[in-house]
Amino acid sequence: MIGIYILKNTINNKMYVGQSINFKNRMSKHRRPSVDDFVIDRAINKYGWDNFEKHLFYVPENLLNYFEIEIIKRLNTLVKNGKGYNVETGGHNARPNKEIKQKISDSNKGRIVSHETRKKISEAVKGFKHTEKAKQKMSKARKGSKNHLGFKNTKEAKQKMSKAGKGNKNALGHKVIKEVREEISRKLKGKPWTQKRRDAQNNRQKGVICYGV
Repeated sequence: MIGIYILKNTINNKMYVGQSINFKNRMSKHRRPSVDDFVIDRAINKYGWDNFEKHLFYVPENLLNYFEIEIIKRLNTLVKNGKGYNVETGGHNARPNKEIKQKISDSNKGRIVSHETRKKISEAVKGFKHTEKAKQKMSKARKGSKNHLGFKNTKEAKQKMSKAGKGNKNALGHKVIKEVREEISRKLKGKPWTQKRRDAQNNRQKGVICYGV
């Protein structure tokens, strides 16, 4: 499953934004105790994997760099700002050199990103600002059986998560996310179902908090 993923610390609300062409493997790597000196890995070791919400936005591979950079900026997740776990501003490589940055810049030239799309991205990231009531409901929804990636699998859990978001316009993955999902769906309309899209749909049905497929 390919896309932009967000890990949110439910204790301090700090977030990490990343991109991956294999979401399952990336989550497995994040979950394993790590000796790497990455800020996000140190945070996971400190607070525990179960204290991080995992969200995935399905995005076409050619737009991964754009959305990663844009969401990091909108959510303000840079370490230097004290509000997140991202060391760099995003865009394909964790520590891009000048040559890579130039290639990313060149690849984005001429790409038309409409005002409407930018607005929907903005609305989508606003969904991470939960009310205290929503946080309590989401916490209850997460309790129970989990699979090896830490996601909910049970039908009861899915129903709880659904109830947690109803009526809450700021709840991630509900009203504002629906617009983003529809926008991406329109862009993908008519394209064949690749194995990656099938995997995305299958994982969504297994309880992964997944948007944009």
